[in-house]
Amino acid sequence: TNATICHTLNLVICMARKFQLTSVPETTPKNIRFPNEIIQQVDEAIQGTNVTFSRFVIEATRVALERGFSRILYLGALGGKRLDHTLAALQTALYAAKQGAEVTLADENCEIRVLLGGQSVRLEPRPGWYLSLLAMGGPVDGVYERGVKYPLENASLTPDFPIGVSNEFTSQPAEIGIAGGSAL
Repeated sequence: TNATICHTLNLVICMARKFQLTSVPETTPKNIRFPNEIIQQVDEAIQGTNVTFSRFVIEATRVALERGFSRILYLGALGGKRLDHTLAALQTALYAAKQGAEVTLADENCEIRVLLGGQSVRLEPRPGWYLSLLAMGGPVDGVYERGVKYPLENASLTPDFPIGVSNEFTSQPAEIGIAGGSAL
């Protein structure tokens, strides 16, 4: 469940009201949840400027990284009525990953993890769920997908030809990794 995920992470960024956390540390609601000291630092940094919600999230992510948070979960950043906000959330997640954070974006229908060159992820089977691997920002090399219906070994993906969409779990855990590039 989302509550279980939240307790294992250093920072949870919730961008929708759908998610209910069972216990919340000292936080302030701003349609997202951050520790109060981060909100204070972000508010000071953006005071007197014309700041959008996405800009607030970007600044909060930057501050969290500066303060040493190593795992970030964005809840509710996907879908919604604004594709530009979803794309901004994906780009912000990529930025955080490139700064060394382990990043996940999730909602009730989807979970996205950012992979950088040399990284891999092992996923337990989820009946009815699909797996997709999409290149972000350039080619991705040395792609492997194991324990899935359509396995790949040492494949290449590009952002302009998404061949890594809609793979399926088998009865065993899936292993996905990339040698170079960045992917979702």
